[in-house]
Amino acid sequence: MVDLPLSIEKIIIERRTHVLYVNDIQPANPADVLLSDLFAVYETDADATPEAVKLSRIRMKLPGAPKTLPNPIREMSEKNSLPLTKLVKVKDPGWGYDGTRCHVTFEEVANAGQYQIWVAAQEDGRGAQLMARMSKSGELLQGLRPYTNFYLWVTYTDKGEGNDQRQSKPSNVLPIHLIDAFGQK
Repeated sequence: MVDLPLSIEKIIIERRTHVLYVNDIQPANPADVLLSDLFAVYETDADATPEAVKLSRIRMKLPGAPKTLPNPIREMSEKNSLPLTKLVKVKDPGWGYDGTRCHVTFEEVANAGQYQIWVAAQEDGRGAQLMARMSKSGELLQGLRPYTNFYLWVTYTDKGEGNDQRQSKPSNVLPIHLIDAFGQK
């Protein structure tokens, strides 16, 4: 984004101290560098007017978080009957750590049939999405975005059959911020 009007504060010219002349290294000419006839060139004449500066400074307001997002974390806290488990930590994968995946560690429950990992951009659980189903602690969660603040919860369902399965209350919230540290791209 260019913020008009532009002005030059300084021009820095870097020069070599020595140059290669055939097979010999010679000192470079240390004389001053003189600049003359510098011009600013605009694409159109209208780009050089105060109106162009005024238009370049117009900014749109950032949107706030919508208040109408569903909050499945709050709903599960209110209506689910099984006790919650504890979300402990996330750990980088052993290879290819690009900020889009991590291993999720939580306390396992004796009668759990499956664990669900919920991810949201809001700490209160608004807009939370079910991102993974896991059979045990330490499995890989994928599909995240690097350099973004996210919040995780874990729930579990018991080993009941079909519609007889009950779901737990959501665990504690775990804030995460993964970075792209994978250099072999």
